[in-house]
Amino acid sequence: MYSTQTAINLLVINPSVNEAEMHISTLRNADLVIHPVIINSERSLREAKNDPAPDMILCSAEGTPARLQTIMDLC
Repeated sequence: MYSTQTAINLLVINPSVNEAEMHISTLRNADLVIHPVIINSERSLREAKNDPAPDMILCSAEGTPARLQTIMDLC
């Protein structure tokens, strides 16, 4: 099916690549046009910080509050 929607640049922060792919698949099945980047470590997040800003961030709620605070600081 052809879509005229503008693509969403999506940053997915999840320690599990499989879970991240599942979320991406769900969004695509809802006919959203997305260009995802999966971040599964703090190091990857630091490296991605220099990339263009995403339109949307999908972040896993797993982990300690300290980990979540680190992610929020880097975003």
